[in-house]
Amino acid sequence: MHSSGCGANIGNHTFYLAQVMGCQVIAFEANDELAHAMDITASEAGLEEKVTVYAFALGAKPGFAEFDHAIPENLGGQSLRTGTGRIKVRTLDSFGISAPVSAIKIDVEGMELEVLKGGKKVIESNLPMLYVESQTKESFIEISSYLNTLGYCYRNTFNATPTHLFIHKTKLNDDDHMALSALNRVEHEYDLLAANQRIKKDLVDCQMKYREICQLSSSLKSENERLQEQLQVNTAAADQTDIIRLQTELDQAKRKEASADQLIERLRDEIARERSEKEFQAQQLSQRSHAGSADIELRERLTAEVERLGAENRSQKALLDGQQALKSALEDSKKKREEMSFILENTQSEVAQLQAEKGKLLAVIKEKDEDAAELSTEKTAAVADRERQTACCD
Repeated sequence: MHSSGCGANIGNHTFYLAQVMGCQVIAFEANDELAHAMDITASEAGLEEKVTVYAFALGAKPGFAEFDHAIPENLGGQSLRTGTGRIKVRTLDSFGISAPVSAIKIDVEGMELEVLKGGKKVIESNLPMLYVESQTKESFIEISSYLNTLGYCYRNTFNATPTHLFIHKTKLNDDDHMALSALNRVEHEYDLLAANQRIKKDLVDCQMKYREICQLSSSLKSENERLQEQLQVNTAAADQTDIIRLQTELDQAKRKEASADQLIERLRDEIARERSEKEFQAQQLSQRSHAGSADIELRERLTAEVERLGAENRSQKALLDGQQALKSALEDSKKKREEMSFILENTQSEVAQLQAEKGKLLAVIKEKDEDAAELSTEKTAAVADRERQTACCD
């Protein structure tokens, strides 16, 4: 059984499928460091024949891309921006995968639909199970609509960032009503997630307002106490005018304190009422999101799938040692590259010095050759003179 992973990160799913499930896995990772790390892990785990890693990004068409912004603490969470950069982008179809593909998992931080479009031929010829991440409701609707045109139906959702399972209709026994009900349930779950986020924000805003009012009340109480103390201290020595002024300030402070207390009570009532309304809204959304999941057979199948993924998550602990070794190997690789770079710089410097010395030697040799040529010319002339003198004597 062959499986393909797009956006493989450090290879948790890749190595689980290869080592535990015995699958042949083709992994695609745009980050060179992560792709190299996966190659090292595959080699150390003896999985070279089961795992193939390609250091490419996948998209709807070939081109180039770059990371939108760096996230050093989470390299796998970086999103790509296409059109510029040095990262090569290819389509899944361009790799000419001939072996049967049973499943494809796509987690590419927002480019899922582009990857699906670039792998249309592979999908239509193999009809694999598709696990596709979708961060927003709008993205899920786009992906689901596109896969519907290819004959795929939504079946289930997993993980904190929703990852959806789609299966081709030829491999299902359920009717269209159940598929539509499942889709509606997912959309309601996205609505519930958005509503919960709004509720949290509203509650935080209310708490901040309540905190500000409490601080104001505390300040007014402190001012009231100060004025009372001042009034008590100055009553005996102050004249009637000062007493009246202080009493007036004290009365004003008391009125402000009373107003603040009333405002606090009103805010408490508003917060309680708003919390009750938001909780009621969340409850309604939750009930609506589960209204379409009454089918017992579907629930049992989904439960089995969740249990399988639970086993997958438990197996991830077994990969931690490999990942640590992988990090060490990366660090050693970086150190070796630095050492080789230092040696190369020294070698280049020595080569430059040797070339300079060679130039000097060539200049000296040229000068010696010129001197020798002059001596040879002078010697030839002298011999010719002696021969002429000898001829004259004869």
